[in-house]
Amino acid sequence: MLYLCSSCQKSITFSSLPNIKTLCPHCEKLIGLVIGNQHYFLLQCLGHGSYGFVYQAYNQTTESPCAIKIFKRGKIELNCLKSSLEKEIEGLNSLKNVNNVRVPKYITHSFPASESGGDFIIVLEFIDGDNLEELLNRKNHKTDGNLIIFKEEEIIIFLIDLLETIHIIHTIGKILHRDIKPKNIVRRTSDKKLYLVDFGSSKVLNDNADFTDVVFLTSAYAPPERSEDVDKEKAGLSEFIGQEKLDIHKYTRDLYSLAITISYLITGKSCDSNRKDPFPNTEWEKWMGDVCEKAPKLGTILKRMLSFYPSDRYQSALEVLLIVRTIAWEASKMEVAYQNNQWFMEGGWLLEAQRRFETTDNFIDDFLTKSLVKNFLKENDDHVFSEF
Repeated sequence: MLYLCSSCQKSITFSSLPNIKTLCPHCEKLIGLVIGNQHYFLLQCLGHGSYGFVYQAYNQTTESPCAIKIFKRGKIELNCLKSSLEKEIEGLNSLKNVNNVRVPKYITHSFPASESGGDFIIVLEFIDGDNLEELLNRKNHKTDGNLIIFKEEEIIIFLIDLLETIHIIHTIGKILHRDIKPKNIVRRTSDKKLYLVDFGSSKVLNDNADFTDVVFLTSAYAPPERSEDVDKEKAGLSEFIGQEKLDIHKYTRDLYSLAITISYLITGKSCDSNRKDPFPNTEWEKWMGDVCEKAPKLGTILKRMLSFYPSDRYQSALEVLLIVRTIAWEASKMEVAYQNNQWFMEGGWLLEAQRRFETTDNFIDDFLTKSLVKNFLKENDDHVFSEF
């Protein structure tokens, strides 16, 4: 097995298994890490960003794989880094015992006790798979720019997976992710399910939640009301950046980022021109036209998720999930792609969706879709009761 030295990052192969006292032959420092009472060894670098690295690692104590995030000192202001990592830990911890949520489980962490201490480290469950950016790049090599990279049927299943998780983290975990993008979504190899990772920019929605702080989100995926490139006064967004309106429309920001992500997967390219006012520019219109052409069933939904004003978007992941599952149900009558009752909703979500639809159906734009959703909910109801 190939190991990485946790100090100098050089690769090493040993004739026998290393232990916690094994030194690196290059820098003569301990090759492994001790976090709490557990012993870890780095196996390969999975990725890196401005502030640190993510590694696949091995827990020698429990003999299990894991992922280790190491944040280097000096890359970011200390208190800011600590605050960001504490958010990630708090968010993941709140989801630890929640069923059906596809996020990596938090295991442990190690923060330096003083300014002159070591690195900040978080240990997480290892999700074995490729992120959507990697999958997209791989498909790009096999196609030319004019071909559909992911079929709409695949995208619908991606959306169902992600909306289920986002609905759970919003309503049960009380968390906004705030940095949804292809690199932060991993398709697990074992079951092809999508996992949402990297909660470093997340916000836990407690009673004292304040929406006016700065977050380290990726600007291309940020909604206009949170983008530093947009003149809020000139764009008519002033009323949406106060505490009250940010709270009312809080979930729409993750949905906006999700829609940019999905549109990127459909077209194979991002829109280089960020939206700075409510009047879409030529480049944006061309990009959205490409989205609608390649994914006609989802085009209208994505356009609404990407509305310039938060009040014009869907207000919850459940609203979008209900419509997308209805599309999958309708398509399942004709398409072989939907198998294993992919369109069914679990009992609890079905009741929530029914209540939401009966309370207000304003989130559905046209009569035909409302009629389909009504039939879909009835079919689900019949299915749920037939199981007993």
